[in-house]
Amino acid sequence: MQVHESMTERVIAIEANSTLRQAAKRMIRYGVGSIIAVRNGKPSGIVTHTDVVEAGAATDEPFSHLPLEKVMTHPVVTVRPTATVRNAIEVMEENEIKHLPVTADGNLHGIITSSDIVSCHDELRSEVEALRETPPATATEQESADDAQP
Repeated sequence: MQVHESMTERVIAIEANSTLRQAAKRMIRYGVGSIIAVRNGKPSGIVTHTDVVEAGAATDEPFSHLPLEKVMTHPVVTVRPTATVRNAIEVMEENEIKHLPVTADGNLHGIITSSDIVSCHDELRSEVEALRETPPATATEQESADDAQP
């Protein structure tokens, strides 16, 4: 299975020169666990809920005074839409991340998260189980199906 089949296409982004407060408010508004920082329309970093919490614990500065560029992870690690989900998992494990932007030619196409992968896995497992429960066609049923085709 390829990444584009499991990714979320709607990605929430914000300009890299924004503040952490602006990013956090946008994450809350859209109910997402990460936001992509962009510069000139291209992904330049990523901020996750964990980054927000760690920034809050590390400083007494108000979020409205914290530049997003000081908090975001950059350069951003990405994966291509045509990569396999297995490859995306390997990239996540190697980089110890749970949110992986999907890009092609520097353009943002979506994001795949550990939650997306779990959902995909559950769907595949259900399909396999349904196939196992379906009895094989009898010879007569198969002949009838073959006769029905032009």
